[in-house]
Amino acid sequence: MKLYIFDNNVLISGANLSESYFTDRADRYFLFKNCKQLADFFNEIIHTVGDTSFTVQSGQVIPSSNCDVHPYLGESQKYRELLKSRVEKVIQDYRENCQQISNGTTKTWIFPILQMGLLGINQELNLLNRLFSSRDEELKMTMASGYFNFTEHYEDLIFRHGTYEIDILTASPFANGFFESAGLSKYIPPLYSNISRDFLRKQHKNRRASIRMHEYFREGWTFHAKGLWIEKGNETTTLIGSSNYGYRSVHRDLEAQVLVITSDNELVTRLNQEKNRLFEHSSLLDAAALQKPEHYTPFLVRIVSRLKQMAARFVRGFVNRNPRNNELMGRQAPNVGYQFEKDSSARSFIYRVELVEGKSHREGRLVHYKDGVVVSASTREPAIANQLYSKTDTSAALNIGRVLALRCLQSGIHFAMPGATKEAIAKSQHQTHFFKALEEEGLSLAEPRHVEHSYETDASFTWKRYPLKATRQDKLDEL
Repeated sequence: MKLYIFDNNVLISGANLSESYFTDRADRYFLFKNCKQLADFFNEIIHTVGDTSFTVQSGQVIPSSNCDVHPYLGESQKYRELLKSRVEKVIQDYRENCQQISNGTTKTWIFPILQMGLLGINQELNLLNRLFSSRDEELKMTMASGYFNFTEHYEDLIFRHGTYEIDILTASPFANGFFESAGLSKYIPPLYSNISRDFLRKQHKNRRASIRMHEYFREGWTFHAKGLWIEKGNETTTLIGSSNYGYRSVHRDLEAQVLVITSDNELVTRLNQEKNRLFEHSSLLDAAALQKPEHYTPFLVRIVSRLKQMAARFVRGFVNRNPRNNELMGRQAPNVGYQFEKDSSARSFIYRVELVEGKSHREGRLVHYKDGVVVSASTREPAIANQLYSKTDTSAALNIGRVLALRCLQSGIHFAMPGATKEAIAKSQHQTHFFKALEEEGLSLAEPRHVEHSYETDASFTWKRYPLKATRQDKLDEL
């Protein structure tokens, strides 16, 4: 989301605030003046997302005080549901405020559009599904993206369903922001050339002659403009915002756009002028243009691009069997059946962290319920012992806790149950400082709540699980 709000004015763009955007980087900017409802809506969206994000305090990054679930240490699904409910409330409030507005003489309509695929909010996706599948041959569509990479779903709609005319404007390799950059990023421009080449192959295969590609090139400039223009009769529609209409925009990022529909002659003229200015520095991108030296695609890039396409098809039916992934999502259930024991937590856990106090050393261990010790830190290790005055004092226990917590976090393990009771920890200074150090370094001493495997979390379930209750006969059998 790229939004700039001043009082009741909203400036929406696909641009960041880096220097190049103010000098030699082509982008789009729309200023909506004195549009209080739009400003209030986007202001609430920004604050809602901010309240469920991180804040920087005294150089430390910590979750917002208004965020009830940690964004990545907590339960992923619970966090998404929290953010989704808050965003949907803002959307609902905006709809209710706009219901009273109905002016039949209005020639221009403005609609804020959100795309937050991770949360299940797909306003942009639903809009583009209808647009790209349109069979209206009177439609003339223009699309711009500095990093053109349609999702396979959008391509299917355009090639197999759409019958309209569409021009696509993207950056030439010279106008790509990564042109002649250092390291692996220098391969990004040829990667996009290869994506354009594949798109044109599909266009030829599906015989969609009404699709044309263009590339932007202006000496010394880069291209970052993105959006849609739809023309039909005397009406023009444009979509402006942060989305590139690729996989990340649809499924990963939080995107905000504005849809403008107008039949006002002056505004229609200005929108056409804006579009034409971008095309003043463009040329047709076809099979012949892709043979030019700047579009040369190294063999390594072609292999990576092909693997990416294969991976996309593979992911559709991919089942993640990594047990750690299930643990973080709350799908891994701890051992059960020990609820009648005095200390059930000693046996009912996924990970347990403990301090072993030997005669001449201190050792911290992270124990998995099935695989035993998976991470450890000990004062027997020379790298640790050389930094300590004593291998058995309180300072040793505290520093073992710090090292163990760091190793756990680096291993992707963010939680563990304490391997000692609260009474035992309170009685021992070594235990107290050890567990305190673990928490201070970021290891949570509590397990995520287990998400029950039911029809609510598994589409293959067709029935609701009911709690088992004792019958009268069960009680009589106990006598």
